Amino acid sequence: MKMNKWTMALAAAGVVSLSSVAQAQEAAAGANALAASTTLSGYVSTSYTMVDGSSNSHTFRSGSDNDRFAMDVVDLKFASAQGAGEYATGYTVELWAGPAASDIGTADAGVADGTVELMQANIDLRLPVGNGLDLKVGQFGTVVGAETYNYNENAFYSRSYGFQVEPTHHTGVLASYQLSDDLGISIGVANDTKTAGISDKGSTGTVYLLGASYTLPDSTGF
Repeated sequence: MKMNKWTMALAAAGVVSLSSVAQAQEAAAGANALAASTTLSGYVSTSYTMVDGSSNSHTFRSGSDNDRFAMDVVDLKFASAQGAGEYATGYTVELWAGPAASDIGTADAGVADGTVELMQANIDLRLPVGNGLDLKVGQFGTVVGAETYNYNENAFYSRSYGFQVEPTHHTGVLASYQLSDDLGISIGVANDTKTAGISDKGSTGTVYLLGASYTLPDSTGF
Protein backbone atom coordinates (compact mmCIF):
# COMPACT_ATOMS: atom_id res chain seq x y z
CA MET A 1 0.00 0.00 0.00
CA LYS A 2 1.52 3.33 -1.11
CA MET A 3 0.91 6.51 0.92
CA ASN A 4 2.25 10.00 0.45
CA LYS A 5 4.05 11.93 3.23
CA TRP A 6 0.96 13.95 4.22
CA THR A 7 -1.03 10.76 4.79
CA MET A 8 1.86 9.30 6.80
CA ALA A 9 2.03 12.46 8.93
CA LEU A 10 -1.74 12.43 9.62
CA ALA A 11 -1.59 8.74 10.53
CA ALA A 12 1.33 9.38 12.88
CA ALA A 13 -0.58 12.22 14.54
CA GLY A 14 -3.60 9.97 15.02
CA VAL A 15 -5.86 12.08 12.77
CA VAL A 16 -6.54 9.17 10.44
CA SER A 17 -6.08 5.44 10.81
CA LEU A 18 -4.15 3.22 8.42
CA SER A 19 -7.18 0.93 8.09
CA SER A 20 -9.41 3.78 6.85
CA VAL A 21 -6.75 4.78 4.30
CA ALA A 22 -6.57 1.18 3.06
CA GLN A 23 -10.37 0.97 2.76
CA ALA A 24 -10.48 4.25 0.83
CA GLN A 25 -7.81 3.04 -1.58
CA GLU A 26 -9.66 -0.28 -2.10
CA ALA A 27 -12.89 1.60 -2.83
CA ALA A 28 -11.16 3.75 -5.43
CA ALA A 29 -9.66 0.67 -7.08
CA GLY A 30 -13.11 -0.97 -7.17
CA ALA A 31 -14.62 2.12 -8.79
CA ASN A 32 -11.89 2.13 -11.44
CA ALA A 33 -12.48 -1.56 -12.18
CA LEU A 34 -16.22 -0.95 -12.53
CA ALA A 35 -15.65 1.96 -14.90
CA ALA A 36 -13.24 -0.10 -16.97
CA SER A 37 -15.82 -2.89 -17.41
CA THR A 38 -18.47 -0.52 -18.80
CA THR A 39 -18.49 0.19 -22.52
CA LEU A 40 -20.14 3.02 -24.44
CA SER A 41 -21.19 2.41 -28.02
CA GLY A 42 -23.81 3.64 -30.47
CA TYR A 43 -24.42 5.10 -33.90
CA VAL A 44 -26.00 8.03 -35.75
CA SER A 45 -28.65 7.31 -38.39
CA THR A 46 -29.57 9.81 -41.10
CA SER A 47 -31.46 9.05 -44.30
CA TYR A 48 -33.01 10.26 -47.50
CA THR A 49 -36.32 8.72 -48.52
CA MET A 50 -37.43 9.16 -52.11
CA VAL A 51 -40.93 7.72 -52.27
CA ASP A 52 -44.48 8.97 -52.69
CA GLY A 53 -46.37 9.09 -49.39
CA SER A 54 -49.41 7.28 -50.75
CA SER A 55 -47.32 4.20 -51.59
CA ASN A 56 -45.57 4.08 -48.24
CA SER A 57 -48.50 3.53 -45.90
CA HIS A 58 -47.45 0.10 -44.63
CA THR A 59 -43.73 0.49 -44.07
CA PHE A 60 -41.48 1.66 -41.28
CA ARG A 61 -41.91 5.38 -40.49
CA SER A 62 -44.65 5.55 -43.14
CA GLY A 63 -45.74 9.01 -44.19
CA SER A 64 -43.24 10.80 -41.95
CA ASP A 65 -40.13 11.30 -44.09
CA ASN A 66 -41.01 11.16 -47.76
CA ASP A 67 -38.95 12.91 -50.46
CA ARG A 68 -36.63 14.56 -47.98
CA PHE A 69 -33.59 14.14 -45.77
CA ALA A 70 -34.18 13.01 -42.20
CA MET A 71 -32.24 12.93 -38.97
CA ASP A 72 -33.42 9.61 -37.56
CA VAL A 73 -31.77 8.93 -34.22
CA VAL A 74 -28.64 9.03 -32.14
CA ASP A 75 -28.23 5.69 -30.34
CA LEU A 76 -26.24 5.46 -27.09
CA LYS A 77 -25.66 2.14 -25.35
CA PHE A 78 -24.03 1.64 -21.95
CA ALA A 79 -23.23 -2.01 -21.28
CA SER A 80 -21.24 -4.24 -19.00
CA ALA A 81 -20.69 -7.73 -20.41
CA GLN A 82 -21.10 -10.82 -18.27
CA GLY A 83 -17.97 -12.42 -16.94
CA ALA A 84 -17.05 -16.09 -17.19
CA GLY A 85 -18.11 -17.15 -13.68
CA GLU A 86 -21.10 -19.26 -12.69
CA TYR A 87 -23.02 -16.30 -11.26
CA ALA A 88 -21.75 -13.69 -13.71
CA THR A 89 -23.75 -10.48 -14.07
CA GLY A 90 -23.98 -7.65 -16.56
CA TYR A 91 -26.32 -4.91 -17.69
CA THR A 92 -27.41 -2.94 -20.75
CA VAL A 93 -28.96 0.53 -20.98
CA GLU A 94 -29.72 1.86 -24.46
CA LEU A 95 -31.24 5.25 -25.30
CA TRP A 96 -32.58 6.79 -28.50
CA ALA A 97 -32.49 10.55 -29.05
CA GLY A 98 -33.92 12.25 -32.12
CA PRO A 99 -37.13 12.59 -34.14
CA ALA A 100 -37.52 8.81 -34.65
CA ALA A 101 -37.24 8.02 -30.93
CA SER A 102 -41.01 8.31 -30.64
CA ASP A 103 -41.39 5.35 -33.04
CA ILE A 104 -40.33 2.96 -30.27
CA GLY A 105 -43.63 3.44 -28.44
CA THR A 106 -42.28 2.47 -25.02
CA ALA A 107 -43.73 5.44 -23.12
CA ASP A 108 -46.37 4.73 -20.48
CA ALA A 109 -50.00 4.70 -21.54
CA GLY A 110 -51.38 8.23 -21.76
CA VAL A 111 -47.91 9.77 -22.05
CA ALA A 112 -46.80 11.14 -25.40
CA ASP A 113 -43.62 9.64 -26.87
CA GLY A 114 -40.77 12.16 -26.92
CA THR A 115 -37.47 12.74 -28.66
CA VAL A 116 -35.56 10.77 -26.01
CA GLU A 117 -36.81 7.24 -25.31
CA LEU A 118 -35.58 4.10 -23.60
CA MET A 119 -34.72 1.38 -26.10
CA GLN A 120 -33.79 -1.22 -23.51
CA ALA A 121 -32.67 -1.48 -19.90
CA ASN A 122 -32.00 -4.87 -18.39
CA ILE A 123 -29.79 -6.92 -16.10
CA ASP A 124 -28.12 -10.13 -17.26
CA LEU A 125 -27.66 -12.97 -14.76
CA ARG A 126 -26.13 -16.41 -15.27
CA LEU A 127 -27.13 -19.42 -13.20
CA PRO A 128 -25.03 -22.61 -12.99
CA VAL A 129 -27.60 -24.87 -14.68
CA GLY A 130 -26.19 -27.24 -17.29
CA ASN A 131 -24.23 -25.22 -19.84
CA GLY A 132 -25.34 -22.02 -18.08
CA LEU A 133 -28.81 -20.51 -17.88
CA ASP A 134 -28.84 -16.81 -18.81
CA LEU A 135 -31.58 -14.58 -17.40
CA LYS A 136 -32.45 -11.16 -18.79
CA VAL A 137 -34.55 -9.05 -16.39
CA GLY A 138 -36.07 -5.67 -17.29
CA GLN A 139 -37.02 -4.19 -20.66
CA PHE A 140 -35.65 -6.00 -23.71
CA GLY A 141 -36.33 -6.56 -27.41
CA THR A 142 -38.97 -9.02 -28.49
CA VAL A 143 -38.25 -12.66 -29.33
CA VAL A 144 -40.64 -12.35 -32.31
CA GLY A 145 -39.07 -12.16 -35.77
CA ALA A 146 -35.57 -11.32 -36.93
CA GLU A 147 -35.98 -7.55 -37.40
CA THR A 148 -35.27 -4.84 -34.86
CA TYR A 149 -35.67 -1.11 -34.46
CA ASN A 150 -31.92 -0.52 -34.54
CA TYR A 151 -31.02 0.81 -37.97
CA ASN A 152 -27.56 -0.76 -37.97
CA GLU A 153 -28.96 -4.27 -37.46
CA ASN A 154 -31.37 -4.46 -40.44
CA ALA A 155 -30.60 -5.12 -44.08
CA PHE A 156 -33.42 -2.83 -45.23
CA TYR A 157 -34.34 0.60 -43.93
CA SER A 158 -38.09 0.23 -44.49
CA ARG A 159 -38.46 -3.11 -42.61
CA SER A 160 -41.27 -5.54 -43.45
CA TYR A 161 -45.02 -5.29 -42.98
CA GLY A 162 -44.77 -7.93 -40.26
CA PHE A 163 -42.54 -5.58 -38.29
CA GLN A 164 -45.43 -3.10 -38.13
CA VAL A 165 -47.88 -5.53 -36.49
CA GLU A 166 -45.69 -7.54 -34.13
CA PRO A 167 -44.73 -6.57 -30.56
CA THR A 168 -41.31 -4.93 -30.35
CA HIS A 169 -40.35 -4.77 -26.66
CA HIS A 170 -41.17 -6.67 -23.50
CA THR A 171 -40.82 -5.91 -19.79
CA GLY A 172 -40.30 -9.07 -17.78
CA VAL A 173 -37.91 -12.01 -17.47
CA LEU A 174 -36.37 -14.00 -20.34
CA ALA A 175 -34.39 -17.22 -19.78
CA SER A 176 -32.04 -18.38 -22.55
CA TYR A 177 -30.27 -21.74 -22.80
CA GLN A 178 -27.85 -23.00 -25.44
CA LEU A 179 -28.68 -26.66 -26.10
CA SER A 180 -25.78 -27.02 -28.54
CA ASP A 181 -23.42 -24.88 -30.58
CA ASP A 182 -26.17 -24.46 -33.18
CA LEU A 183 -29.46 -24.57 -31.24
CA GLY A 184 -30.64 -22.19 -28.51
CA ILE A 185 -34.02 -21.65 -26.86
CA SER A 186 -35.59 -18.75 -24.93
CA ILE A 187 -38.55 -18.87 -22.54
CA GLY A 188 -39.97 -15.95 -20.59
CA VAL A 189 -42.89 -14.06 -19.09
CA ALA A 190 -43.63 -10.36 -19.50
CA ASN A 191 -46.31 -7.73 -19.06
CA ASP A 192 -49.06 -7.85 -21.68
CA THR A 193 -50.23 -4.26 -22.06
CA LYS A 194 -52.04 -2.05 -24.53
CA THR A 195 -48.99 0.15 -25.02
CA ALA A 196 -48.32 0.23 -28.76
CA GLY A 197 -44.72 -0.90 -28.74
CA ILE A 198 -44.77 -3.40 -25.90
CA SER A 199 -46.73 -6.64 -26.36
CA ASP A 200 -49.61 -4.81 -28.04
CA LYS A 201 -51.76 -7.89 -28.53
CA GLY A 202 -54.48 -7.59 -25.91
CA SER A 203 -55.61 -6.45 -22.50
CA THR A 204 -53.52 -6.20 -19.36
CA GLY A 205 -52.17 -9.48 -18.03
CA THR A 206 -49.20 -11.74 -18.68
CA VAL A 207 -47.68 -12.76 -22.00
CA TYR A 208 -45.60 -15.90 -22.37
CA LEU A 209 -42.52 -15.79 -24.59
CA LEU A 210 -40.99 -18.69 -26.49
CA GLY A 211 -38.22 -18.47 -29.06
CA ALA A 212 -35.72 -20.74 -30.76
CA SER A 213 -32.67 -20.00 -32.87
CA TYR A 214 -30.75 -22.37 -35.10
CA THR A 215 -27.52 -21.60 -36.91
CA LEU A 216 -27.09 -23.48 -40.18
CA PRO A 217 -23.66 -25.13 -40.60
CA ASP A 218 -21.09 -23.67 -42.97
CA SER A 219 -21.64 -26.60 -45.33
CA THR A 220 -25.12 -25.27 -46.12
CA GLY A 221 -23.62 -22.64 -48.40
CA PHE A 222 -25.09 -19.19 -49.02
